[in-house]
Amino acid sequence: DGNESIVSIKIYNKQLTKDFNIKVKMTKLDDGTWKLREISNLVDFLIELDKAEKAKLAELNKPIMEELKNALSSTSTMQLRSDGNPFFASYWLEYDFSIKNSTDKDITKFYSKVSVLGPNGKILKSNNLRYDLGTIKPKSSVKLSYKANLNQFIDNEKLIIDNPADKKLIVEISSIIYANGKEVKILDKLPEVNE
Repeated sequence: DGNESIVSIKIYNKQLTKDFNIKVKMTKLDDGTWKLREISNLVDFLIELDKAEKAKLAELNKPIMEELKNALSSTSTMQLRSDGNPFFASYWLEYDFSIKNSTDKDITKFYSKVSVLGPNGKILKSNNLRYDLGTIKPKSSVKLSYKANLNQFIDNEKLIIDNPADKKLIVEISSIIYANGKEVKILDKLPEVNE
């Protein structure tokens, strides 16, 4: 349109195996060359890219999560504790877990995320835990305990202190390492693509 033009550029993302279009506004200069003025759909492009990355990550993680779920299962309990100090009490949560190896292989390590959920499903507190205290033999269980300090001046933690009964404890296994060194791990970013 005279000295103005909108150019559509197709970008292929190898990790996502998907095309994206970027619209670029150009202005013609006096010497006949063109100058980029702005990317008109940059925000839409970034939102679409983020959405596509999350969908691809969920797709790649689905079989991994299934394998982790079939390998280790857990039962857990949570109790609120306090030192009872009437002036400035300290509070903590005690988590007790029973982790069962449901595979036919020795497991030497695992990583998990332990989350306390409110009645609306919102995560109020979470901790990442690592187990490397010895081999968990096939079809056997280990019992674990963990203490998480609470701060009554942090809103989410105060909700736990004020009414612990309506909270739920969720244990999500994020990685296991077998005795042979093989690791099965939830992906937190898309794998690199080699050319």
